[in-house]
Formats: sequence, structure tokens, C-alpha cells
Amino acid sequence: MTISPMTTAVPVTSGVPDVTGAAADDATPGGFAALVAINSMGWLPKLAVTTVTGLSSWCLVTAIAALGMKTSFKDVAAVGWRPIAMMVGILIGALLFAIVFAAIFLIKPQ
Repeated sequence: MTISPMTTAVPVTSGVPDVTGAAADDATPGGFAALVAINSMGWLPKLAVTTVTGLSSWCLVTAIAALGMKTSFKDVAAVGWRPIAMMVGILIGALLFAIVFAAIFLIKPQ
């Protein structure tokens, strides 16, 4: 179960100065690891885990949409055909993998 959005609610700051000398306010993986341990022990209510899992999915969708909105087709075309062909090949491979996985594990014979 994914509880990563809760790491923003319970951050563990490092306090280590960054390159500019200012104290860093970013969260370290300690908050995430603590929440994973707490969830693994079953101390979190099912409703909280279910709610945060849904929130996590929406945050991921929003982040991917934001990346897509900043993508310029002009800039993508400027890199040439090889990277584009590679992306198309990876997409086709992922789709084929999903189809084969579904055929083997999800489709039950009648």
C-alpha cells in the first residue's frame, strides 16, 4: 500500500545546510520509512490507508499531467527521430507486455 503523500504531513527534516549554506527544509526518506513501518505493523486505520492511497494516485496523475502540459512538440521534434522511435518502441513493448500478462494471468479459460 502506498502512503507516500503522508510523508508531506510527517516530514523529517535533515537540517543539513545546502550548497548556499542555508539549512535545508526538504524531507528525508526517514518520514517515509517510519510510515511504512507503522503501516506494516497495522497501526494505521484502514480508512486512512485507503484515503491516502487514493490521494497518492491522484497526486501521481496530476504530476504526470503537469509534465505533459510542459512538453513542447517542437522541442521533441528537434531532438531527432531516434529518441522518438525509442519512446514509441518502449510504449509498444509495454502494451505487448500488458496484453501477454493479461492473457496469461487474468483471463480464465471457460
